[in-house]
Amino acid sequence: MSSLVKNARDDFMASGDNLSGQRQSVELASKSYLLHSNPLTRTGPGRARPVVIVDDRALSRDSLVHLLRKEMRRVVVVSLGSTEAFLAHASESRVAPSMIVFNINARSPLDPVVRSDVIRFQQAASDVPLVLLVDAASADAVTAALTLGVRGVIPTSIPPKVIARALMLVAVGGTFVPSEAFLEGRPAAADGAEASPAPRQTARFGAMTPRELEVLALLQQGKPNKVIALDLDMKESTVKVHVRHIMRKLGATNRTQAVLRSQSLFGKSNNGQSDR
Repeated sequence: MSSLVKNARDDFMASGDNLSGQRQSVELASKSYLLHSNPLTRTGPGRARPVVIVDDRALSRDSLVHLLRKEMRRVVVVSLGSTEAFLAHASESRVAPSMIVFNINARSPLDPVVRSDVIRFQQAASDVPLVLLVDAASADAVTAALTLGVRGVIPTSIPPKVIARALMLVAVGGTFVPSEAFLEGRPAAADGAEASPAPRQTARFGAMTPRELEVLALLQQGKPNKVIALDLDMKESTVKVHVRHIMRKLGATNRTQAVLRSQSLFGKSNNGQSDR
């Protein structure tokens, strides 16, 4: 993974006062996940595992194909118009997809038909990460999707480049959900009472640097400092500094608590953590 990080850049970061919710999502998908050693194209010799797009709308389907080919190096994309077309493709193909991107448009993961389609995808490709593109995402809808085993819920309202980076985050083992879905409908503080800590916690998360987000992603995988240092090609002492900054920004007293708080905001789940 070190070759990814050496080529990291900050130029994709969102800006503008009206993009605070999007900025948090952008920062989750650090550009280092995109460059070189693309996990969506790392397959055996002579074989490329495609990203499969399933979308019943030709315009949005073709637009997504164009986006992925532009933003992801050497990616192979297969576009299909229905769940049935995917099932037929899966039964005939000798190469499993690297990811399934299912655009449900205005529907919701709470829709019984969508839930049925998700289950059918998983039965046909059980080890393949599934991502939903949605026009709108409520907390209940995102929770329902995660419960079904979906690895990403991406609103179509966010910038196209952010969508590409969110898919890359999923490709390397992460989980992407829109933080704003969990902040909608929170009551404002009354009578001078202190506001709920969740928005402040989210702001701290959004303030993290791309490097800190890379470290956090590996913390979520349960990796100790020494392994993180090797993966990110940095000194172990530098990793410790980043971990301290992450804990401070999340208001955590140890790395386990930091991981748990990041999970509560963004749906990431992984193995146990080490407090080394």
